[in-house]
Amino acid sequence: MNLYLSCDSIANTILSASSTRASGGGTPLYHIHTPKAITPKPTTISHILPSIAHKESFKFASGRASDIKAYTEYAGGVWQVAQIHWKTFGSTRIEYEGTSVKANDFMPNSGFRRNHRSFTGPDGLQYIWHGSRELTVKKNGRKVEVARFHADSRPRLEIKQAGAHMVDLIVITWLFIATRRRGKKDAPDGDGGDVDGGGGDGGDTCDGCGSNGECIGGGGGGGDGGGGGDGGGGGDGGGC
Repeated sequence: MNLYLSCDSIANTILSASSTRASGGGTPLYHIHTPKAITPKPTTISHILPSIAHKESFKFASGRASDIKAYTEYAGGVWQVAQIHWKTFGSTRIEYEGTSVKANDFMPNSGFRRNHRSFTGPDGLQYIWHGSRELTVKKNGRKVEVARFHADSRPRLEIKQAGAHMVDLIVITWLFIATRRRGKKDAPDGDGGDVDGGGGDGGDTCDGCGSNGECIGGGGGGGDGGGGGDGGGGGDGGGC
């Protein structure tokens, strides 16, 4: 499954399922919304119900972040799955399946330079995000790719068969890691720090250009600052 981003932003975007790379088409599945504000606001991940997925009035395929509203504004057709409560100081929390947990407890750092994040899947296996680009799991002593993010002309999150049983969890964990890494990359000198501290402000550097020539992720969330808390999430990067 390929989940294509509707907009060159991860803070406010629609993820649409498609088996091809053709422009347009696809079925809108996930609605991601982060209110614009000076201080970090929660990112809400929601399901788009089939009954409204292709209604033009909701503008899911417009490609503009400004057309993505709070999930409560879709007449009951968008249902909340999870929220990420970003904290510039303190611990970012993830609400999912009726529980609220610290992100660092749910997905602890691991690996060289602590740039990996691991979590336990519903099958009891340990899954590892290598940065925000590749998710793997070990099965029978062999590393299996579960998901991969492609930041090319049409950014997409590719989910392999090995991850088909936990698509929601893959989307949530990828969004958390990608937002934090983008914020860390974009933070001005001195604001980023080391692992799991107060977040730096997002800067103007982009992660590349989308099909419309605009940046994939400027401003973004707070970085991984020093001092013990998670970097903040946050507003849109430039470009949509």
